[in-house]
Amino acid sequence: TETEAMTAGQVESTAGNHELPAPAGKVTFMAVFMGLVASIGGFMFGYASGQISGYWQMSDFLQRFGQQNADGTYYFSAYRQGAITALLCGGAAVGSLIAGRLADVIGRKFCISLFAFWTAIGVIIEISSTSSWGQFAAGRFVDGIGIGALSVVVPMYQGESAPRVIRGVLIACYQLFVTLGIWTSYMI
Repeated sequence: TETEAMTAGQVESTAGNHELPAPAGKVTFMAVFMGLVASIGGFMFGYASGQISGYWQMSDFLQRFGQQNADGTYYFSAYRQGAITALLCGGAAVGSLIAGRLADVIGRKFCISLFAFWTAIGVIIEISSTSSWGQFAAGRFVDGIGIGALSVVVPMYQGESAPRVIRGVLIACYQLFVTLGIWTSYMI
C-alpha cells in the first residue's frame, strides 16, 4: 500500500503521476456571506477590547467613575483602572471555557446568536451606569463572557460550514475583523 511504501522510505514523486484532488464544496455567495457575517463577532471583540483606552482620556468618564483628590481634580487609582480594564478579559476567559461544550449541545448558529445577545446585555449594563464604576466594571465582565464565547464559536462555525477551498480565508477574516474592531475603536 501507499502508507507502507512511505514508511519504508519508498516515496514516489507525485509530479506527473497523480492529480491533486479537486477542492471539496462549492463556493457560493451564501457561504461567503455567512462566513463574513459570523466574523462580526470578531469585530465586537476588537471594538470592546480597544474602546477602553480612549475612555481614560475622557473628562466626563473621569468625573463619573474616577476618584476625587483633595484639590478637586479627578484620577483613577491603579486598582480601579486595572479592574475595569481586566474584567473584560476575565469574562472572555469564562466565556471561552463554556462556549465549546454549549455549542455542541445547542448548535453553533444558536450559540452565536445567544452570545451576541449576551454581549448586548453587557453593553446595556455599561451604558446604563451613570456613576457606579462597579456597575460599569460588571458590565465589562458580562460583555467579556459573550465576547470570549464568540471567539470560540465563530471560528468553529466558520471552519465547519465553509467550503474547504475558502475555509482558511474565512477563518482568517475573523482575525481581520478583530483588528478592524480595534482600529475602529481608536478612530471613534
